[in-house]
Amino acid sequence: MSGYYYLVASLPFLSYEMDAGQPYEQFEETVKEQLSPEDFEIFKSIKGIEPDAEQCSHWFLEKWRVWEANLRNEMTLLRAKKKGVDGTVHLRDCVDDLSPRAVAKLAMQQETPLMAENFLNKSRWAYIEEIETGQFFNLENVLAHALKLKVLERKAKFSDDAGSNHYEKQVTAFRKIITDREEHSYGK
Repeated sequence: MSGYYYLVASLPFLSYEMDAGQPYEQFEETVKEQLSPEDFEIFKSIKGIEPDAEQCSHWFLEKWRVWEANLRNEMTLLRAKKKGVDGTVHLRDCVDDLSPRAVAKLAMQQETPLMAENFLNKSRWAYIEEIETGQFFNLENVLAHALKLKVLERKAKFSDDAGSNHYEKQVTAFRKIITDREEHSYGK
């Protein structure tokens, strides 16, 4: 595996408490110039916070994908149980890992959906740092940085204002449906 000393040393420090700073697309352009073509193909498999199972050809991304899939499965089961429905039809195929189970249970105990999402994102961040441990100036550092940027982008989507705006849009759309139905039934 090639060493990416200059690239990794030039990456800005990321912390969960900060904004992403540089957009992911800009980061992708930077690494495209410095990674080998084979390593860039691996890098490109990071489309979102959950890598595509068919495109995970690297141990680091496969560990991340399995952990994230298990976390999502646990959240699906807990949310379905809360609603009294069967969540097993929505599960992702993956090897069972116990650590996301505890994370999901703790997330469901948070007071608000925003607090739960923040807890999940912090847990994702911690796991990325866990699997990055012992990796120095290599592709794994670049992949970890990319995943952390994805987590920060996800975090930026959640805020009280964004949640209130989304809620207002949903209420407005619902009211329009009710109004349209009432007008339609009175117009007959």
